[in-house]
Order: sequence, then C-alpha cells, then structure tokens
Amino acid sequence: MNQQKELENRLRLSPEMFLRKIPTSPEENIAFRLSLHQYLTTAGRQARNDFVEMCRLKPQITFKTMLWTFQPKRNIVPYGILPFITWDWQDEEIEIINKYMLEGGKLQRRKSREIGITWIVGGCGLNLWLFTPKTSGLMVSRKEDVVDKKGDPDSLFWKLDFMIKNLPDWCRPEYIRTDKHIENKWNGNVIDGE
Repeated sequence: MNQQKELENRLRLSPEMFLRKIPTSPEENIAFRLSLHQYLTTAGRQARNDFVEMCRLKPQITFKTMLWTFQPKRNIVPYGILPFITWDWQDEEIEIINKYMLEGGKLQRRKSREIGITWIVGGCGLNLWLFTPKTSGLMVSRKEDVVDKKGDPDSLFWKLDFMIKNLPDWCRPEYIRTDKHIENKWNGNVIDGE
C-alpha cells in the first residue's frame, strides 16, 4: 500500500486509534510527521478538517504530530529541538488539563523540574487556541518576567512562540503578537498573560 493511501486510511480511524498508531521513536515520529503534513498540505480541505477535529478531540495528537519542544541544557540528553512525543503519564495529564481548560474550575499541579508540565500546559492552551472556536486563555506566573520575556526560553510566551513558529505551514494561522498577548486572526482566539 502506498504512503498516501495509508495516511488516508489512518485519517479515517477514531482519534483514539489514530493516536495509538503514531510512532513514538524520534526518527520514526519525524518521518511520520513529514509524510502526514506533506499529505495534508496537498489533500483537500475535508482531510485537513478531519485531522483538525481529531486534534480538537484528542489533543495528544497535536503534541505527537505537530508540536516541538526545546531542551536548552546540554547536560540533559536528548538536547536541542525535539519532537514533542509525550509519555503515557503526560497523555493522562493532557486529558485532565484540557478538560479543566474547556470546562473551567481550579486545577493545581505539583511539579518538579524537567518533566515538561509547563510545555504541556502551553501546548494544551495552544491546541485550544488553534482548533476550538471562541476560546481565550490566560498564562499566569508569580513573576512577570516568567510570563513573557523576549528571548528567554524559560518564559511561558517564549514556549508558545516556539511552538507556533514550528507548526506545519498549513495550520499556522496569521496572528497578532504583542506583550503578553497572542491573537489568532483566523478565529479570534486569544491567549493573554499576567
């Protein structure tokens, strides 16, 4: 079966089945991403809409097929720009965080360093910003510089900027970016910071 036919068949799966079939080794995942987005770039609008709906329903698909993360510390392997391939426990966290972002309520998480929770929260917010109409989000930290400091990979908005910049071309919207504010011009969604 050729690669295009295989991708067409995968896109007919339920979001849960599609998610299970995403490769998790970095090399295979990158190859899958390239072929998937090459296909979606040339496929009709319906194929892209079907894929977007899967991402909306199962945000882990967005992480594992579109988002990248950055590990700036050279003493941690792997280092550099990496495909965001979530672990099982992160997939569970994404479900919980996404539910609270959609339905509201108070959610607190204890976090240790280097486990990706900040990236996960940002990615969940970004997924809603991209694919869920009439959405607004708020990124908050106890220190203003941690929210939005230009050029600082530790700041929340730097992580959002990085993820947006590395989205596939076909789904990267036009947007307005000012201090502590990102507005999606395609759907009017915003993420603010304080």
